[in-house]
Amino acid sequence: TTQLAVVGGKRFPLLERLLDKRVEGGTILFTNTREQCDKLAEELDQAGWPCVVYRGEMDKLERRKNLQMFRDGEVDLLISTDLASRGLDVEHVGRVINYHLPQQMANYLHRVGRTARAGRPGHVINFVTERDAPLVSKLDEVQPATRASSATTSTTSTISTSTSARTPRSSRTSGVYRDHKPSRGSRTSRTSKDSRKSGRSRDSRGRSPKARR
Repeated sequence: TTQLAVVGGKRFPLLERLLDKRVEGGTILFTNTREQCDKLAEELDQAGWPCVVYRGEMDKLERRKNLQMFRDGEVDLLISTDLASRGLDVEHVGRVINYHLPQQMANYLHRVGRTARAGRPGHVINFVTERDAPLVSKLDEVQPATRASSATTSTTSTISTSTSARTPRSSRTSGVYRDHKPSRGSRTSRTSKDSRKSGRSRDSRGRSPKARR
């Protein structure tokens, strides 16, 4: 487990630096609210990182489709609320990133349980702010016992937000796939960067205009 200190509220630059470092398997990014989930998905899409959304207030068929795309490895990033922390069994999750840490230890344990399953390797990364001090102090108390049965290590660090090492945007494939009741102030559709280049219009869920909602 790695604890990353968020300085000045700047989470996204930290995330991009992490995503530039490839891992074996997919990555689940957890947020605390549907609004945070949508905002992060939009930011990733605009930066050229393909992702799918899995949260409440979505059409069940679309949510299952997004999850299947993640399971099949078509998309490496799944953005979710705590909905994905319980009862979701995906074998190839190599990394869990708590973009927003929960306040309750039980929710945290369910989240981190999505990786390192059945003896497979996995890594947990927590974005930590001052608000998260109560939870982090509890984690510090339980980590000595955890180390006795786990090969992972715990560190607290700050990653530079320099963009010099980032993957060129042109080398990524853009696209956000989701269908939901739009949050206040969120856009219900957009045209992906790759679709504009090819002349084919697609909405924010990665579907053609003829696709059913």
